This record gives sequence, C-alpha cells and structure tokens, in this order.
Amino acid sequence: MDNFFANLDPHPPLSGFPLTLICLLLVTEALSFKLNEARIASIRIFLLSAMALMVPLTYLSGLYALDQGGNWSLEQGDQISHHQLMAKLILIILVPVTLFGFLKSYYPSKILNIIYLLFILTTAILVAYTSFKGGQLIFKHGVGLSENEKGNRL
Repeated sequence: MDNFFANLDPHPPLSGFPLTLICLLLVTEALSFKLNEARIASIRIFLLSAMALMVPLTYLSGLYALDQGGNWSLEQGDQISHHQLMAKLILIILVPVTLFGFLKSYYPSKILNIIYLLFILTTAILVAYTSFKGGQLIFKHGVGLSENEKGNRL
C-alpha cells in the first residue's frame, strides 16, 4: 500500500475537471436565455468558483507530475512545454472569465454578456485543446508511461 501512495499522480484524475466545468458553464449560459436569471446566476457562481479552485489545482498537479517525471526525448519535452504553456494561458484567462461571470450575475447588461460569452468560448476552446494535447502526451508520445507500458500500447 505504501508503494501505491508513493507513485500516486494526482494530475490524471484532476485533469478532467477543467473541461467538465467549462462544458457545464457553456450549457448553463445556453440555458440562461430561457430560464430565470436568478437561478442561472447561482449555478454560474458555483461553476466559476469550482473552476477557480480546480483549474489551479490541476495546473499544480501537472507541475508535480512534471517534477516526478523522468528523462524525455526532445520531442516529448517540446510537447510538454506546449501543454504547460496552454495550461498557463488557461490560468490567465480564468481571471477575466471569473470576474465577468460574477459581474454578469450581479449587474446584467448586454455588453457585459457579450464580453463574458467571448471569454468563456475562448476558455472552452483552450481547455479542450489543452486536454487533447495532454492525452496526446500519453497516448502518442508515451510521456508518463514505463517502458513496459510503452511496449504494451496498441
């Protein structure tokens, strides 16, 4: 059991949260055109708060996984750096998304709504792309896999 916790990598289970939360936020905003704004505002605030917690945790878990990693090829290192850059961009864009989302919940206006929607669409694209690239790190480039696991890939 001690070996299990010594080798535990928190990044894989945490990495699903940003994409799930941004998708739920997009669905919530789509529903906002039909439902009561007061109900939507409370859901929006919950999802934004969850994102403000989980996205930095996911980023930090990625840094931890990077620190625990081994020797990578030049190509793997480039792919890891690209994935890390995209994750930093998500952290940066999360600030205005959260700000505009909270403002929209308390001070609804058309211009604020447009700015907010542009930010969450940009965030959704960045998160989806970063998630895809993270999957490719494992399944295409073999990052984080032991030599035995690499040999067993289909």
